[in-house]
Formats: sequence, C-alpha cells, structure tokens
Amino acid sequence: MSVAFAGECVEPAYPPGTQVYAEPLPDPLEGFNRGVHVFNKVLYQHLAYPIGASVDFLVPDPLQRGLRNAGHNMLYPMRLVNTCLQGKWSQAWDETKRFGVNSTVGVLGFRDQATLWDIPSHNEDFGQTFGYYGIGPGFFLNLPLLGPSTGRDAIGLVLDYPFDLVRWIFPSGTATAINSARMVNVYSMHAATLRLFFDVQEDSYAVTRAGYALRRETQIADYQPPPDFAGNNPDQTMGYVMLQPKRKDYALQGCTRRLRLAGAVEKLPYTSWHCPHDRGVLVILPGIGGHRLSAGVAALAELFVGDGWSVIALSSSFTPDFFLGAAPAGYLPGNFRADTALISEALRTVLADYRRHYPDSSSTQALMGISLGALNTLYLAEREARGEAGELSFAQYLAINPPVDPLYALRRIDEFFAIPASWPEAEREACSRELLHRMASLLTLDEQQEGQGFKMPPMTLAESRFLIGLNMRLELVETLIASQRVANMGVLRNDPNKRNSALEVEALGTGYEDYARFYMLPYLLRQNPSAEPSQSLEKMASGLSLRSLDSRMRDFAKVTIFMNRNDFLLRDDDAAWCGEFFGERAVFYPVGGHLGNMAQPDYQAAMRKVLDRARH
Repeated sequence: MSVAFAGECVEPAYPPGTQVYAEPLPDPLEGFNRGVHVFNKVLYQHLAYPIGASVDFLVPDPLQRGLRNAGHNMLYPMRLVNTCLQGKWSQAWDETKRFGVNSTVGVLGFRDQATLWDIPSHNEDFGQTFGYYGIGPGFFLNLPLLGPSTGRDAIGLVLDYPFDLVRWIFPSGTATAINSARMVNVYSMHAATLRLFFDVQEDSYAVTRAGYALRRETQIADYQPPPDFAGNNPDQTMGYVMLQPKRKDYALQGCTRRLRLAGAVEKLPYTSWHCPHDRGVLVILPGIGGHRLSAGVAALAELFVGDGWSVIALSSSFTPDFFLGAAPAGYLPGNFRADTALISEALRTVLADYRRHYPDSSSTQALMGISLGALNTLYLAEREARGEAGELSFAQYLAINPPVDPLYALRRIDEFFAIPASWPEAEREACSRELLHRMASLLTLDEQQEGQGFKMPPMTLAESRFLIGLNMRLELVETLIASQRVANMGVLRNDPNKRNSALEVEALGTGYEDYARFYMLPYLLRQNPSAEPSQSLEKMASGLSLRSLDSRMRDFAKVTIFMNRNDFLLRDDDAAWCGEFFGERAVFYPVGGHLGNMAQPDYQAAMRKVLDRARH
C-alpha cells in the first residue's frame, strides 16, 4: 500500500525503478530553482515564442539552418580542446575535418557539408570533460534564460565562453551582437517545442530536472543504444508514439479559447483547428491524462482538417486542464460517469462559443474518443440513446479502444508501473536508468538528424510496459496534486499547496487503485451520506463498466467502436462481449495493443470512413 496518513514521516521512499525521476540530482536549491523555472516558463511562453514565431515567419528555413550551422562551426575550438582533454583523438580529428570542410566547401559553415560526407560531429564541452574525469554534477541549478544545469556544468559554461571563434575574430561589441543574433535564431528553431512542452505539462519542473540529468549522463558516457537483440519485443502500444503531426508546431496552429463555466475554479480551455468551408465539426476526447495540445491529438487534428473537418479538442476529463475549468471547487475526477456529465455541459458551451466565432461552419457534428475518451464517448452516446442529451447530439460516435472494465484497466496500469519491483533489488535502479538512457540517446540523436524521425529503441516487453506504467503514473501525480490543492482531503502528508520533491515522491507512490480506494470512495460517501458506508471499490466500478450500458445502446446505429484483440486493458472475454453487444458496429483488429496502430495509414483510413458517415 502506497498511501499513508497524517502524522507519519513526510519523506516517503520513491517507488522501485523511479529514482532517475524522483531523485536524479541533489537539489538543495529547489525553492530558488523552481522560481527560476517559473520565470523561464513565462519568458518562453510570452516572449521567446512570439519572437521565435516571428523570426520563423520572416526568415526562411534554409537561412535559419545556415545561421545555426555557422554558429556551430564557430565553436570548433571548444570541441577540439575538450575532445583532446578527454584523449578522444579520433573525435578531435573528426572535428578538425568538419571545421575544414564546412569552412571551405560549406561556405564559412553555413552549409553542413561534413555531415553530407559522413563525418560525425562530437559536441563535447567542459562540463562533459569534468564528468569524464569523474567529477560529479554536484547539485541541480536552474539558470535564468539558459535553463537547467548543474554546479559542475555551470562552471563548464564559464570555461566554454572564451572558446568561440566569434570572440577571437570580432571586436567585443560586434561579437556580442553576433552571438545575440545566434541565440535568437536557436530559440526561434526550438520555440514551438518549448512552448508546447510548457503548455502541456501541468508542472514541468521535475520532468525538466530528470530529463536534463539523463541527457547529460548520456552525453558524458558517449552512450550508444544497444543493437537489436533477441528479446526485443516491445508492447505494440508503443506504436502510439509514432502518431505525430507532419508539422511539428501544428498544435500551436489551433486557436485556444478559455471560457468561464458556472462555479468552476478556473476558465476552461479548448483548442480548435478551423477548416474553411468545412463539411463537419469533429470533437476529439483524448485518453486518460491526454492533453488537447499533445502530439497525438495534434496529429489527428491535422489528419481530419485535411479531410474537410473542423476539429475541436478538450483535454482528458482526468487532467487539471479540464476538471479545474469544468468542475466546481472540491470536485474529484475519476467517477467517469460524473466526469462525462461535466463533459456534456462543457461541450454545450464550447460548441456554442465555436459557432459564434465561425457561424458559417457546418452544422454536422461528430465525436471521437480515445481510450478513456472513448469511454466518455460511449456514455455521451448513451445519454442520447436515452433521450437525455438535450440539444447536444452528434451524427456519429467513434470510440477507439475503450476499456470495458475501467477498474481492471487501472489495475493493469499499476501492475506495469510496479514491474521494476520484480527485478533484482541491487540492479533495478541501474536497469531503469539504462532503459531511460536508451530513450534519451535516441531523442538526442533525433535532434541531430533532422527529418529522419524518431526511431523506437530496442526493449523487452517488460521494459516497454514499465515505460507505459510510468507515463500513466506521472499523469496521476498531476491530477492528484491539483485536486488536493483545491480541496485537501487530508490523505497526503505533504501540503499540496507547496510543490516540492517530497510531495512529488509521495504522489508518485499513489497508484490508481489507491486513488480510487482512499480518495474516490471517501469523496463519493461525502457527496452522498445516505449511501452504504461499506460500499466496495468493485461495486463502484461496476457502474462504470461498459457492461452497465443501457440496452438501448445495442441498437443505437450512430455508435462504432474499434477494438484491438491484444489490448492489455481487456479481459479475455471483453472482446467477445463487445462483439455480442455492439454487433457489426464493433470493428476488431488482431493486433495493435492499446492505441498502437493509430499511426498506420489503413487504420486512419478506417477512422475517416466511419466518421464520413456523419456527412451523408
């Protein structure tokens, strides 16, 4: 049991396999670092991104890349000195060849000819040199403007400073101007990515700290991901990460508006991508923890806008982005039928607002839900089948991979998160760290090899499922802390209004079943004091199962569901039940895991075909 109560120690141990996230670095300056993180976040969102977007619009991509290449070329002395200090003579020679080729054939470095000739780059700096000789990172340090660093790397930055050819060639004032322009250009090329990162994360501090620590460890060790191996068999669910928009900033091309709903804690945000002369409006509800600006939602929006739909997206009902803007103070998300009632009211307001701004948009409406969003979609369809939907109706409902038994599904996620507990105790943290190094190394490689796309690293089935469980647990952390910040039930030992590492670790140790048992059940009892005090978790969950759907849904022709037979969230007999209940409106795929085939063209064609029925 992960949950403990008031009066106990406020320094909980991190769950097995999560040290790399929970305690990646000593952080004695956490209060200061969090303050700087907020400063940088506001700066990126409200200054760097607008400037970057303007530069991106005014300066052609080839010129931006050329300026970046030239700036990288000017840092040749820093890379040469550090490769030599580390005794990496072949890498020093590579850098020398790159400098010679790019400075001549590459026209002062504006064209990266060396990469075209397969001469590798080695981005070494003094921080990495210190690490090479065994000097530890010291402590985490967030720097204004520059972002995450460590005590060691901050000293390294100071030593890096003189080893820049711009400072050797030009007078001080000119060098400062050139480097300022270089910095603006670098920010412009990453502005959209940073803006999305900060917008999607409820609290991005811990993720930033862990991500930086992993990236630097990977660089210092010159880590190379292992080649394919016999046990390489990731869960097919991992295919969902391949669902990416063609334009990396497509999420930001949408229009985000915030509406005030009666009694809500905050304004409710929604994002729309309007298609001129559209032939319908499609609403997308993502899976548990899914954000309206996530890559998967943006990819679907891009796909369907190209098919003549205008698209509206809300965040998952289980995210603070939704429930803080749709529910009254003290509301606890997780009773998915009650959450769906909030979605119904929110959609009425959102669609009315959207149509006020786009009065010429088609009156045809369709609803598509994914995972938990698919469960919400079916509940909304049930309301219409019962005649309880009022003016909110859709011409087509598409539910993709809904969990038939939500409690079983959440327990499976908890099982995945707990997988490292089955690894040898002396090795589990090292195994977890090496797994995340694999991910970090390929993400870093992807940054260097533009246009080649992210490639999934080799991993075992257990490793991939742990990553799935970890990702889902981090979503629960944000929901738990945000909900308790508004109305503290007294279960957390640490004050949810004081965000710090101890609170993060405690929340990380709370599983989905813990959340249901120690938060949802007491909350529901308080909402309905006349209810049976001994109400069990199973009894609560039975009312959320698809098996509790109204019988009128059997013949409700507007509904279609897509199911993957090897979805780990399904029991052995769930697919058979769906086939019997929904009949021909249940479409089964033999493989794909949970959402893992959504990036495949044939699957996307099937989605488009179903939703197109709404327009005929």
